[in-house]
Amino acid sequence: MPIKLLTIENVADLFCVSKTTIYRMVESRIIPFYRISRRLRFKEDDVLAYLESQRVKSKEEWFYVALHKSHKSLSTTI
Repeated sequence: MPIKLLTIENVADLFCVSKTTIYRMVESRIIPFYRISRRLRFKEDDVLAYLESQRVKSKEEWFYVALHKSHKSLSTTI
């Protein structure tokens, strides 16, 4: 399957931010990128992985995780 590369404009649109913000993220090495002939490109999978890593869980998700962790610790001590 071919790798899908995105432009600065694509990533800025996806994140709903300015191109300047994406350039700052690149400069700070916050988001992985490729430099091809002086142009920046981003692997779609990397961009989506970064986006998912920035997701904040809802209260329900935190409760679910906490409940299952406590249940697992109880079952291992018995």
